[in-house]
Amino acid sequence: MGSAVVAGSGAFGAGERYVRNHLFSPDSVTTCKPSSIRCATAGFSLAEVVVAVAVLSVLLVMIGSLVGQISQTWQQGKARVDNMTKARVSLDLLERDLRSALLARGLPGFKDAAGAPAMTFFSAQPGPVGLEAGAPQGSTRPLSLVGYRVQDNPAAPYDRGLQRATRGYSYEERAPFQPSGAEFPATVIAPDDRYYQVIGPGVLRMDYRFLSSSGTVTRKFVWDAAVLENCSSTVTIYLLVADESTLRKMDAVPGGYALFLSRFDAAVAGVSDSGFPHGVWRAALDSDAAFPEFPAALRHNIHVYERTLSIPLH
Repeated sequence: MGSAVVAGSGAFGAGERYVRNHLFSPDSVTTCKPSSIRCATAGFSLAEVVVAVAVLSVLLVMIGSLVGQISQTWQQGKARVDNMTKARVSLDLLERDLRSALLARGLPGFKDAAGAPAMTFFSAQPGPVGLEAGAPQGSTRPLSLVGYRVQDNPAAPYDRGLQRATRGYSYEERAPFQPSGAEFPATVIAPDDRYYQVIGPGVLRMDYRFLSSSGTVTRKFVWDAAVLENCSSTVTIYLLVADESTLRKMDAVPGGYALFLSRFDAAVAGVSDSGFPHGVWRAALDSDAAFPEFPAALRHNIHVYERTLSIPLH
């Protein structure tokens, strides 16, 4: 119905049959071989297959490159967040201690037992006692000696980083060192190693600069200047921080941790006590010549952080 089979041997050749489709066009004719029921359909040519494979390969390469870039960006962002977290925790704790620091006559501040500059001072924060023989366990004192230092002993990897110590004293313990103006003995100024605990793992170096109202910059704390404007009023603390992934890569180099620090110390040896370390530290990290064993990709994840804090003078 709707189509007719016409037999003949006209211009189409003998032995063929003609199927006229009246549904679409009365003039359309489809020819079929007698041995075939269906008409033959054409497939993809070799050139088309090659072009399709080439396009697919290019797309896969582009997708792989994009995924790699995203992964690298994510790793760098994760490292930066890790560094910022370590720096923020360390600097926040330092700021809290400095806000309650006791810097007055008879209470030495910011120097070690030998009188050299150090991040050690007395604080009004209660401090624990009990490590000495005969001391009551778990007790505290209203006066505490607070100390910060960077431990870089490669033999003790779990102790590496920024350490904090607090040791409690009572005001009566200071009585034998009166009159006013006398200082605590050297044994008191240097906290015992037993009191130090790691608070900033990944902190490679710490430095600081004191600034007076007159603009004088020094690494030594000045509190008894004849002119008040020359006394230290603020302190800027600098931290060099590496994330955990960078530390693992650093340790993969034989002696890598100690080697990196020795290279860094040599590169920044020229910074003066009256200059600011931040720019010198960053320039050293960007120098390929200063760190031949450590690629720029590793050093790129080591950052310098700083914070300026006011000093309460009493």
